[in-house]
Amino acid sequence: MGELAVRWPHIVGHPNPAARAWTLLSTRIRSQSLIPPRLIDCPALQYDALVLHCLLDYSSTAAAEVMGQDPSKIRYLVCSAPPQSRKAARELGLSG
Repeated sequence: MGELAVRWPHIVGHPNPAARAWTLLSTRIRSQSLIPPRLIDCPALQYDALVLHCLLDYSSTAAAEVMGQDPSKIRYLVCSAPPQSRKAARELGLSG
């Protein structure tokens, strides 16, 4: 959160502040945490889409808004992920 505070003027000056803040936050979280083996090969954007949609139960539209993407891209990222990756994303909350 400190990084967001330090970069706040840059974030709010961005055309999509929520997406910029999400990018900074998700990059930091991924670099500091262990990613389950079934999610390790997911590209960062797909990982984020899976976490928001499968774990946190965001709609495609809500996840797209947070990530600064089109809802159709979020649906594609979630649907194109292997079933075991979607399951692993849903189970992230159970391991902590």
